[in-house]
Amino acid sequence: VVMAMRDLFQVVYELKKKEMEVAKQHIEQNVIKFHTSGIFVEPAPDTK
Repeated sequence: VVMAMRDLFQVVYELKKKEMEVAKQHIEQNVIKFHTSGIFVEPAPDTK
């Protein structure tokens, strides 16, 4: 389970990094579009 959670987090992290890169490029090009991508990741509940 821990491995799956770690892999899932890694995938989400990579997606967010790419999203930030794209957003940065858009801002640099002054092409700012506000759109809801539909990808909303809730913080994982602390299950300790």
